[in-house]
Amino acid sequence: MRHLQTILVSILALSLLIGGNMASSSTLVLMSGVEGRLVSASGEPVANMRLVRTWHWAWTDTRGQDEKMIDAQGRFHFPPVTGRSISARFIPHEPDILQKITAQAASGPVNIWSARKSNYRENSELQGQPLHILCGLNKLPGSGSNGLFNSLCIPNPDG
Repeated sequence: MRHLQTILVSILALSLLIGGNMASSSTLVLMSGVEGRLVSASGEPVANMRLVRTWHWAWTDTRGQDEKMIDAQGRFHFPPVTGRSISARFIPHEPDILQKITAQAASGPVNIWSARKSNYRENSELQGQPLHILCGLNKLPGSGSNGLFNSLCIPNPDG
């Protein structure tokens, strides 16, 4: 009987080791990459403004931030934000990742993108479509809030 217990413990330890290595090498997408353009109320590109992107991953209580400068044509690009967690791969849960992008305008910060992500899939913020967005410092037609999003952005397939 003792021999059987040793074998079972060894199999369990090996399974956890192999499974843990597989899980830790798997990337969890906390926020998909974003490409976009920022425009003024008149539709003109907003140039040389600083954008701040923040995220909070509730599972590990991880917070992060990065910044980008908008180019002369109002364009910006943020790479994907990824995380790793062995427990997130094995324990059933619904992810909760708060995402925000704020434009640092002369009049003060303007929240142009705010969303809650509830899975780890790439591009799930827009139901599988890449995050190519057109954002305004004021509300654009079709932008607003739908429960998951509070946005001054609309999908922009042209990037």
